[in-house]
Amino acid sequence: MPTKFRAGTAFEYERALSDYPASSWSLALHLAGPGPKTIAATEEGDTFVITVGKTESEGLTPGVYRWTEFATETADPENVREVATGTVIVLLNLATATGTVGQSFAEKMLAAIEDVLAGRATADTADAYTIDNISISRVPQEVLLRERRRLKSEVALARRPGRFGSKIRMNFGAGA
Repeated sequence: MPTKFRAGTAFEYERALSDYPASSWSLALHLAGPGPKTIAATEEGDTFVITVGKTESEGLTPGVYRWTEFATETADPENVREVATGTVIVLLNLATATGTVGQSFAEKMLAAIEDVLAGRATADTADAYTIDNISISRVPQEVLLRERRRLKSEVALARRPGRFGSKIRMNFGAGA
């Protein structure tokens, strides 16, 4: 089983179980997560082949899934054994993603704050006002600008994992 795969793609893996040969047992993969799924394995000799097709995976909601494989004895369907477990990450199907589906929370919030700041630049509005004893206050612009800087840094770090900050070039050689 892979550690991650993209929804809408196919993958296949084999499982050889000496205690549960494919000649007298069946095997099923169960995914438990945002969009549960069960896939029956096929057999090739005494090896099981688990094939997750494009159609089967494209309906999966992105997220972390727990998976388990159960072997069921053909002669006694009540004899079910858990043979393997783990977790898998289902990634977003970029071919069918729309709108902000693929954006992180930080990217969405950054866009929202930038929209607010752009709206304030073109409209003459007060930061607080009262109508019929109802007071309304808006987030001060300096707070929005501070959050915008923080979110821009967070988005930049996420886009280049393993690196942080800017490159600083230094030369310790003798000057001319």
